[in-house]
Amino acid sequence: MAIFIVYCIRQNMIAESFSKILFTNRFSHLTFYNLYLRAAGILISRPEGHIMITEKLYYKDSYKKSFTARLLAQKQDEKGVWLLLDQTLFYPGGGGQLPDQGQINNLTVKDVKEDNDQIWHLVSGVPVPADNVEVKAAIDWERRYYNMQQHSGQHLLSHVLHESGMKTVSVHLGESYTLIEVEGNFPDHNLLGRLEELCSELIRKALMIKTCWVTKDEIDRFPLRRPAGDWRRLRVVEIDALDFSACGGTHVKSTSEIGCIKIIGLEKIRGHARIKAVIGKRADQYFEQLHRVHIELKELLQTETENFAERIRSLKNEIKKQKKETDFYIRNYIQSKSKQIFDANNLKDDIIVYHLQEGKLENAQELARNLADNYNQITFIYYENRFFLTAPADSNFNTSHFLNNYRAALGLKGGGPAGFVQGIIEKPDESALREALLEFRGNEN
Repeated sequence: MAIFIVYCIRQNMIAESFSKILFTNRFSHLTFYNLYLRAAGILISRPEGHIMITEKLYYKDSYKKSFTARLLAQKQDEKGVWLLLDQTLFYPGGGGQLPDQGQINNLTVKDVKEDNDQIWHLVSGVPVPADNVEVKAAIDWERRYYNMQQHSGQHLLSHVLHESGMKTVSVHLGESYTLIEVEGNFPDHNLLGRLEELCSELIRKALMIKTCWVTKDEIDRFPLRRPAGDWRRLRVVEIDALDFSACGGTHVKSTSEIGCIKIIGLEKIRGHARIKAVIGKRADQYFEQLHRVHIELKELLQTETENFAERIRSLKNEIKKQKKETDFYIRNYIQSKSKQIFDANNLKDDIIVYHLQEGKLENAQELARNLADNYNQITFIYYENRFFLTAPADSNFNTSHFLNNYRAALGLKGGGPAGFVQGIIEKPDESALREALLEFRGNEN
């Protein structure tokens, strides 16, 4: 006790605060034990093999943003340096909830893990403080509050799903959205819409969300929505006598703080339904994004919201009609252009080398195929830096062998079967191409 009093004096604790700490119900045995260790850390060295535990401040006040603590130990692994504090606001994650992030002194807390009542903080930056010194820390409040909104919102959504015969199997509380996997009848979007509205009604009622710790002897007083696993002491999260869940996560104090729950996806997985939702701040961001898209669509479609679907269907039909007309003109173009290229060859031989400078790449491919199929021409057509080489079906000209034999000399890269190859040509030389094609055809014959 003398050690503890010396520590309190060094920490400038006034008599009133000291009395509150020692003699009020708000002071737990764990708090006293950890303060005692902090005092002992100033005056004496820590004994070897001493079991250090971390006081979980986030269970006392999940709205607190900063704190001071004593650095008890540190370790290093492949991820980096981990710090052990005597007390912390950093939630280590669990139950689907992501761990907190923030700062310890000037170090960034990237991850938090719990191991046998010890909470370790993965940090980056320099310098890392020495053991047994006091540090100042702060959580990323924006991240924490969203996690609280999301976790409480998930409990509420799981409750209304449960009441409709869909029991929660697993949850994922992600950075951007929430996933809830449920068993039971596969819901349709109409049912999910009604459940979403029920969630909104419960949010507007501002129902209190409370937590308590219970033993196995006390658990029968709480109708848990889902049976708890093996445990010695259990934390129960209650939504105003509606829902009771075993949970170690952080939560808001009232359903009104959840803000909004919007279901945005539904799929089948492992014989279950997986529901995708955005909650709290992410729901606000989702609606803001929808609003921006809505404004843009309204300008593009030149119509009111209720006419979007009709306008889009009309545009799709118009595009389909135009595509048919375009295909008709392209077929005529291919036929006309093929005849023009064939006639320009003046029947010199059955080899055509041609540089297509208009149209599209697809036109070059169709021209090469058409000249081979309908005009019995060995055809090399290139468009920009792409080429197509075709040969008639009854020809002995193996386009694949030609490419392998002349790729280096002609700067060709590509491949394909015996009657059709394609690829890239680096520096087209029409006279060299024609000469090579004639040479190869002579050797093949």
